[in-house]
Amino acid sequence: MNERAAQPTADTISKQVAAGHPEHSVWVSANAGSGKTHILTERVLRLLLAGVPPQNILCLTYTKAAAAEMQRRVADRLGAWALRDDAHLVDDLKRISAQTPSQEKLALARTLFATALETPGGLKINTIHAFCEAALHRFPIEADIPVGFSVIEEAEQIEMVRAARDAVLAGGLAGDAEVAEAVATLFTLMSDKQIEDAVNGALGAGRELKAVLADPAKSKKNLSTLLGLKKPITSTQVLSDAENNSAFFQQLANRVFALTPPDPARSRFEDKLARLDWPQPGFANLCAAFLTQKGAVPKGGFPKKIIQDEDPELADAMQAEAERLAEATALLTKARLVERSEALLDVMAAIHRRYSEEKQRTGRLDFADLIDRFETLLAVKDNAPWVRYKLDSGITHILVDESQDTNPGQWSVVKLLADDFFDGDSAVERPRTLFAVGDEKQSIYSFQGAEPAIFAQTGSELGLRAMSAKKPWKSLRFRASRSEEHTSELQSH
Repeated sequence: MNERAAQPTADTISKQVAAGHPEHSVWVSANAGSGKTHILTERVLRLLLAGVPPQNILCLTYTKAAAAEMQRRVADRLGAWALRDDAHLVDDLKRISAQTPSQEKLALARTLFATALETPGGLKINTIHAFCEAALHRFPIEADIPVGFSVIEEAEQIEMVRAARDAVLAGGLAGDAEVAEAVATLFTLMSDKQIEDAVNGALGAGRELKAVLADPAKSKKNLSTLLGLKKPITSTQVLSDAENNSAFFQQLANRVFALTPPDPARSRFEDKLARLDWPQPGFANLCAAFLTQKGAVPKGGFPKKIIQDEDPELADAMQAEAERLAEATALLTKARLVERSEALLDVMAAIHRRYSEEKQRTGRLDFADLIDRFETLLAVKDNAPWVRYKLDSGITHILVDESQDTNPGQWSVVKLLADDFFDGDSAVERPRTLFAVGDEKQSIYSFQGAEPAIFAQTGSELGLRAMSAKKPWKSLRFRASRSEEHTSELQSH
């Protein structure tokens, strides 16, 4: 690649400067390769250059690797500034702010590396989980959690959940009254792999699973209502009714054969009909003959024209039987879905209970607990205002990286931390800003509850609050290429 030819456009440079404005809240939607981490890094530098103490800046990202990369980039830039001559330092500061720096600003830039090192705890560039963990360690009593709790790492959590799952399933197969019926239902309706996938999928839902398990009876009722089932019904009952209520008998089949003789080597309707075992053909066999593979009434050519012309009564009987079977198939699908879901819910409740008991026994929290407990601490507990005041006094600028991978609970934490940024006395006393950058098309953590659409929704919500409070707010979109990001990095060194 010709790096010199890949110069960033004037529009990109202008947006980079706007994104870094230390007194503006900014919401950045950036396409892949547009340099999201570069944009975030330069905003941190602009904040430090504006005189914001390092301890007042909070950078939140999704992974430890991303946090480490951010810390490295900021440290490298600050270290370079401490050693640069005036001419190169002027160029660098002018490039990121579009303003010629004063001598005072140059002097400040050279001291920022030492300032950051000397700041207790340094710059707060953390994963959101690490931030919540640190805050909860400050307020364990208020959060109603064990003092000195430890965090369960992801690999260990997987093993703990697997152990709880295996214990519950084994207990159910052995006759444990609590889950025996539910486990038997799962193994009747699903394969071992399907059960494992269903359990893992439910556990991965996290926040949604917690809401469902809060009131299992209500959740079961909601599912039946959603499926349009007005009364409880089992798949066994549906099958029994479907097999016993057929109005299509062998005599009618013989009338079909008289008009369209079957061929044992073919698979037309009449051929499948001829292979049925009368007088008890079985529901599945009837469906295979009368319906499509998707369980629907065939369209076009059913019944055949010769049957419609020669025996209209037979054609009506065939149509009526196909419609009856299609309705029964749809009802059977719903009944089995309810049975599987209710059984899975009962099993999940037992797994979750066993897993939670083990966490409580060992005084530990998992990543989801960190978010939930911190959110509750800030929003629900009686001493929430005091806790928020203590946290708020040290944070004036919040930056969120990889925002598309942030789930609803994590966004709730961010909004709670920034609750007073756009109103209240604290918003008047000193500049407070919120910055987020992400690409909603690139989320890779949907399995952990990330909802990329919330990135845009949250930006709209907070933007309205900022504008209502007459606080500076910008929404920016970057479409730059990777070459532009690389060139910007080259220019900064």
